[in-house]
Amino acid sequence: MSCLPDQRHMSDEASDIYKRIVSEVADGIIGVDASGSIRLCNPAAEQMFGWTPGQLLGQPLDVLLTDQARVHHSHHLSAFARGDVDARYMSQRSSGIKGRKADGSEISLWITILRTRSETGGVMMVAVLRDVTEALGHQRALERLADLDPLTGLLNRRSFLAAAEQVLERCSGFNEPLSVVMFDLDHFKRINDTYGHPAGDGVLETFGTILSKHCRRYDLAARWGGEEFILVLARTNLQLGSAVADRVRGALAEIVFQSEQPAETETFRATVSAGIASATAPSDTLKELVSRADTALYEAKRLGRNRLAMEATPVRRDAALVQNETRPHRRRSGRPT
Repeated sequence: MSCLPDQRHMSDEASDIYKRIVSEVADGIIGVDASGSIRLCNPAAEQMFGWTPGQLLGQPLDVLLTDQARVHHSHHLSAFARGDVDARYMSQRSSGIKGRKADGSEISLWITILRTRSETGGVMMVAVLRDVTEALGHQRALERLADLDPLTGLLNRRSFLAAAEQVLERCSGFNEPLSVVMFDLDHFKRINDTYGHPAGDGVLETFGTILSKHCRRYDLAARWGGEEFILVLARTNLQLGSAVADRVRGALAEIVFQSEQPAETETFRATVSAGIASATAPSDTLKELVSRADTALYEAKRLGRNRLAMEATPVRRDAALVQNETRPHRRRSGRPT
């Protein structure tokens, strides 16, 4: 059956051109009658869904739908057939509309549906389909890259802040502990100056790998900037978080790095200092926790580096604000490297 609109009023030449367009176009075209049976299917649609030529004709449209889509599809189809709109574009920006191939795998589609009439006068719904599985895969890959630090593969600062707010909100809502650890590689400028920037990059990459290995699926690790890193440990109090942070510190201290340029010593070691703070009240904000962890980090640097310092006394937010009002503001550049 053909889905050509008002084909009786078209010239033979126009009808042939229209049929050729349907046959040759790269987009899939499927025509479905009021009962949901496939009455038209062009070669592109057959190839798109992995069916051999002619096999789809007469099949119910359900064979191309995912289990989830089948639940409400007949209702949507009937509503569209009775509605006042003759065309509708269907898509979801992030995933497209899902279709099912002959082998059971799923593809992402952008779909435009049209309502027309067949040669016999019956209502027919025609779907123009475009397979965007690969395009959306590239889009998601680019989105992931935009969220990651290119050197370490960890979250970058922007994406970390957005994700960490959600983790903190979830832990606060369930009255679960949460800890924030700030890390700063010791004497990192000296490493770059002495052994070369490629060697310094190697230290950054290695430390990023160490952090990733110590993260559970609900934790977050990020490169905060430069030689600074940050770790959010969900469902983790100050004591347990301190044990994790110290294992990270110790793992880096054990590694021997190779210099990338001639020097008196061709191998070297790197160390890291860390400061940890934990949420102690539902009103604690991420900004406050980062600030408290950074203050503890400053103390670890002051005490000689290659060590972990815990925030001195976990206090409630209101007391912390009072204390901060009387404490001189420490410039960021004042912290030892």
